[in-house]
Amino acid sequence: RPREEVGMGRRSGRPRTQAEEGDEDDRKARKAAKRRRRKERIKKARGERERPPPLSPEEKAALVAARRQEVRDEKEAEESRDEKPLQLLKDGAPCQAAWEEAIADEYLRSWMFVKREDPSVSQEDFDQLLEEAPWEELTGKAGKVTRSEE
Repeated sequence: RPREEVGMGRRSGRPRTQAEEGDEDDRKARKAAKRRRRKERIKKARGERERPPPLSPEEKAALVAARRQEVRDEKEAEESRDEKPLQLLKDGAPCQAAWEEAIADEYLRSWMFVKREDPSVSQEDFDQLLEEAPWEELTGKAGKVTRSEE
C-alpha cells in the first residue's frame, strides 16, 4: 500500500504519513486533556471554585438591599448630615448634576458618587481625599492588620 506524505516528521525530518499525522493529533489532544485535568486538580487543591454565572442587575440590587438591611439591623444609626455636617466632594463641584449616585445611605452615613470621564476631577481631588478622609487600617478578628501600605 503506498504511503501518502502529509508533512515532515518533527524529529526524524522524514515525511509523515496520514497515519502518523493522526497519531500526532491524538498525542496533542491527550497532552491538552492532561493539562486541563492537572489545572482542575490544582484549582481543587487550592480551594478554587468555578465562578457562578453573573447576576442580573435586579438580582444584584436585591442582594445589596438585603445586605444593607443586615448591617442596619446590627448597627445603631449614625448621626445625620444635618446633625453632624459633612461636605461631600460633589457638593463643591460646579456641576452637581453630572455626579451619579452609587451609594447613599443616611442611616450608615455612607455615600459614593461617580463622575464618569470628566477631566474636571483631577489628581488634586484624589490627593485631597487621601489627606482629609479618615482612613482606618483594616484589622481581622484577632486584631492584626490585614492590609497595610508597603
